[in-house]
Amino acid sequence: MKEKTVVIFDLCQYSTQGLQLILENIQGWSLVGSTRTYKDLLSLVKDKHIDLLLCGAGHLNDDFSHMLYIPIVTTGMSVLMTNRYNPVLSKALLTAGFDMVISKQTEIQELEHLFSCQGMAGSTTLLKPIPKRRYLPQEREVLSALLRGEKARDIARKTGMSYNTVSRHKLNGLKRAGIKNLNELLLSQKS
Repeated sequence: MKEKTVVIFDLCQYSTQGLQLILENIQGWSLVGSTRTYKDLLSLVKDKHIDLLLCGAGHLNDDFSHMLYIPIVTTGMSVLMTNRYNPVLSKALLTAGFDMVISKQTEIQELEHLFSCQGMAGSTTLLKPIPKRRYLPQEREVLSALLRGEKARDIARKTGMSYNTVSRHKLNGLKRAGIKNLNELLLSQKS
């Protein structure tokens, strides 16, 4: 059986080390590498098939804006690990394309079970239902810019869209994820 490949993307060195130790003890998994920056992640996964991408959610607006793009740069399953469960953030990132959002406080035995099952049965065994509707590229671009703190007028100017189009993409993206307004999403980052 071919080994499954894993990449870890997390700012927290302790989370990264813990995940590496778990993966070392499970047959069938091969760690391709770990990284702490989005730029390094892109070069690490470029032209490679990655079966599992484990991402740790950061606390900076820029971290969350990059998270909206991560699932579209990987070829396998992408799992987001958050410091604690937040339903708003989970909705936004599942709609972005993450296959699963789990807590970093998940018991080690559960993580080992997740990796073991994924290694034996393929990359869809333990997935929760995934929203059928994903962000459109323009919605992803607008929401990402807003999460970085950019103003709608500046986004319109930079992208060549009208202010009304930027607002429409923002509202449609939030609606697609089941989020009431941008403030709800911005506040979820801080919790």
